[in-house]
Amino acid sequence: MTQTAFNHLPYAEKLRIITFEAVDLETKEKKFHHVRLMQFENIYIEVFFDKRTAEIANIRSFTNTIELWDYLEKIDISCLFS
Repeated sequence: MTQTAFNHLPYAEKLRIITFEAVDLETKEKKFHHVRLMQFENIYIEVFFDKRTAEIANIRSFTNTIELWDYLEKIDISCLFS
């Protein structure tokens, strides 16, 4: 699936993919949101949860790995060097 195709999916279908098919990679904290980074096929997906309500506030997708920079410090890759 392409990023464009994912972006055009109905909200309920995006939720199904996030819940059952995407791989949970990492989390980060923003001022007003908990953000979960996930991967589905060749697409990275950020799910923004409102800190007050715990509801999904936004779903953002991207394919450019440069946008992973904020997460790289938190991802433990030490096992790759064993």
